Amino acid sequence: TGKSFLAKPLTMFAIVAFAALAALASAQNPCCTPESWTGIRGGLGAQVFSLQPQLDGIGEVTYYDYANNRLRLDLDIESLDGSRNRKAIEIFLWSEGVQYVIEDGVCKAYNLTGNMAAFCVPANAEKRGEATLGGSVVTEAWSYTENNVGIELIVAKSGCIPVVQAAADVVTITERAEANLWLNISAGVDPAVFTPPSGCQTTGQTVSFDLMSHIHKDLHKRILAKRAH
Repeated sequence: TGKSFLAKPLTMFAIVAFAALAALASAQNPCCTPESWTGIRGGLGAQVFSLQPQLDGIGEVTYYDYANNRLRLDLDIESLDGSRNRKAIEIFLWSEGVQYVIEDGVCKAYNLTGNMAAFCVPANAEKRGEATLGGSVVTEAWSYTENNVGIELIVAKSGCIPVVQAAADVVTITERAEANLWLNISAGVDPAVFTPPSGCQTTGQTVSFDLMSHIHKDLHKRILAKRAH
């Protein structure tokens, strides 16, 4: 379930992530991941609405193929109290200008604008230091702010593979925070995963998408509210 899969590893790696910030910083340009990879992102988001705390979890399989301008996300999200959940597949084909959303057995097609953005540590990020995980994996800690959200991102020094991300609202810091952990990342993507089912309904609606912004946005508002039909 989302509870058992996400809670313990995220807590452990969040501790490692913040410990890495104590290392000595050194000047270095931000990096980008390889152009093609597959992996799992687990996330926890905590926030307060009307003085009521809410905790949501996400398991997301990412098929990232920047070389061919396409992306697939297999989403499995639930509130940890079991009151809300969502499962969906989202396929982004920038070369064709279309996004497919498969949810509740229905496939819908949207007009996709813009260009696929690379998965990179932002250019305005500041390197905070380095640390070693498991005695062999050297990681880099980067810090930056986006839309009043303070973000700490840990990546592997070799290959810029994402490891951990932690974020908190820097304006009302006690009201929203989240953490993400990446697992089982492997090189390459099976091209078959980008083939949508037949009979998808054309909506005529236009959308845009950026993977890094998608990861940073608030879990509750970003994912648990389904698209309007």
